[in-house]
Amino acid sequence: MKNNLTITLMLLLFVVGCATTPTRVQSGKITAQTFSFVQPGPSANLRGVEQRKPIHAAIQSAIRENLEAKGLTYQPRGGDITVAYLMIVGNNVSTKSVADYFGYGREYADLQDKAHQKIAVDGRNPNYFEVGTLLIDLIDSGDQSLQYRNYAYRELFKDLPEETRKENLQSAVEEILAKLRLAK
Repeated sequence: MKNNLTITLMLLLFVVGCATTPTRVQSGKITAQTFSFVQPGPSANLRGVEQRKPIHAAIQSAIRENLEAKGLTYQPRGGDITVAYLMIVGNNVSTKSVADYFGYGREYADLQDKAHQKIAVDGRNPNYFEVGTLLIDLIDSGDQSLQYRNYAYRELFKDLPEETRKENLQSAVEEILAKLRLAK
């Protein structure tokens, strides 16, 4: 009897340990007319928030342009869909996440690990490089279920003109949201 309990517990731990965070989710056509971004809350004490404001503004502008072109209307708060996004920046050695607009209580360490594995480990690039990954989630604001998740990554170059950076970001957002289907 004790052996059966031990085996059951071991199997349960194995199954739970095998659970993984999906990098792509598509639940079918999304029924929505409006969207808003995750509200990050007070950030006065967070290091680096001020320096990231222009980056967040550019990301939100690109997402907003894409979703509005698909027929959704932006609302500052309370949209049918909540847009969350995660930035993951890495190089050959290390990876870090910027989760200012990913939401509270949402686990992203597994996503960061997967990005590092794909880009730094599996990529096998012997040269120094920096890569940025943008992951976008669309969450049903009613039941908080994840309706859509996708990501894209681009090599980061420090000396690019602002217009080229904007074009790179827009192309990444277009790639991420290309498979999004909305119910009419």
